Amino acid sequence: MDTGGPLDQLQGAFSAVDSLTALFDRITCTEALVSLVSTCHALWDGPFSRTQSTATEPAKQIGREDVERRRRHRLAVLASKVGGDPSQLLQAPGDLDWSGCNLDVNDVRALAGLCVRPPPLNKQVQATTLKLRRTSRGILIGTLVGRAETVDLRNRGLSTLECTLISVLLKFTRALTVTNLLSNQLDAEATTMLAEVAKQKGISLCGIRRDQTTADFRNKGLKLPDTILLASDLSQAVVTGALTSVDLRGNQLGDEGWGAIFAAICGNKDSKIMCLDASKENISPAGVKLIAEALRTSITGALTSVDLRGNKLRDEGWGAIFAAICGNMDSKIMSLDASSENISPAGVKLIAEAD
Repeated sequence: MDTGGPLDQLQGAFSAVDSLTALFDRITCTEALVSLVSTCHALWDGPFSRTQSTATEPAKQIGREDVERRRRHRLAVLASKVGGDPSQLLQAPGDLDWSGCNLDVNDVRALAGLCVRPPPLNKQVQATTLKLRRTSRGILIGTLVGRAETVDLRNRGLSTLECTLISVLLKFTRALTVTNLLSNQLDAEATTMLAEVAKQKGISLCGIRRDQTTADFRNKGLKLPDTILLASDLSQAVVTGALTSVDLRGNQLGDEGWGAIFAAICGNKDSKIMCLDASKENISPAGVKLIAEALRTSITGALTSVDLRGNKLRDEGWGAIFAAICGNMDSKIMSLDASSENISPAGVKLIAEAD
């Protein structure tokens, strides 16, 4: 097996390989035994020389003509499978379904090479549906992420391993500002890793453009792990600085999810979101506690209206919400409707004491 050697800089793709090497060292799944280092060698098939070490041979020089000959052969084979020039097909708008083309790992590497070679692809690139083992698909997706400015990966059935690859590759992207990874049924660990990198790079993980003023995620089937991605976006002024409203109703965010959403918006002093509707979201007293803490420590100056009707706040919950808002001198919330909430005299007393 090729163990990988000194990696030359790949133009427009990576500036370092240490993180990729470290990632490969952590992968124990047999399906992931494709050396990420040697794969990176194969990503860029441009006509230049580089050195490569193998397990049985010392570093050797790969000639420019050999590299170019190999690239042309790979692209010819790939074109015969997909029924056209793959470079033109990749640059065309819309999604591509090559699931029945019997593409193998070498085909994925050829595609990856096209994605990192100039000229650049369209600014918006749809993820390609490929019938490949997940590690190979992750390598291709990662290369798209490394080259494009906008990549739509929502509801693609991505595995935790693929998102781990993407999170590492995101560290080296220079162009990407928007991707959408919602509805992939990822676990909290994978989404947290993606969120940490996205915050460092100022990248949207939920498809929100930087000039976008409204975001409608209503009834999208989003779940708790998706709120980690949403909270990452909503906490970054560079990502959602133009956003004035967001609709998240009709999903399955739960107490912890709504708590994270409120915390992200309230903790972003540059947020321009003016209203937040969490009515009829089955929020329990545990969720109310999280929301109240976010409102109590809020530093945003834009949020003026919150709707929490139709949840399970009860007397104590409404008392905590009013106390949080009234106790925050920086709060700008002027509208909080508690009508038809069956608040008892004890609850009314708590609200009165908060004022």
